[in-house]
Amino acid sequence: MRESQVEKHLKDLARANGGTTRKVKWMGHHGAPDRLVLLPNRFFFVELKRPGKDAEAHQAREHKRLHRSGIRVYMADTIEQVEGLPWA
Repeated sequence: MRESQVEKHLKDLARANGGTTRKVKWMGHHGAPDRLVLLPNRFFFVELKRPGKDAEAHQAREHKRLHRSGIRVYMADTIEQVEGLPWA
């Protein structure tokens, strides 16, 4: 399975739950999660990977910074993990 298939499933589920996604890129800074998921009255970030791959060190550091600020960041490398995100 390719990362693009996991990403497409994420976008489809966001739409099915009344939301949308946005591709994320920090200007002048590396390590932004791949997608911002915007749902009614809530949001979270998702780092998408090919199955079996982990976040790179600079990405993991950025995720920890976001977590310390109270922002949720999830990792997903399979369709099952995308389905397990907090949609409700």
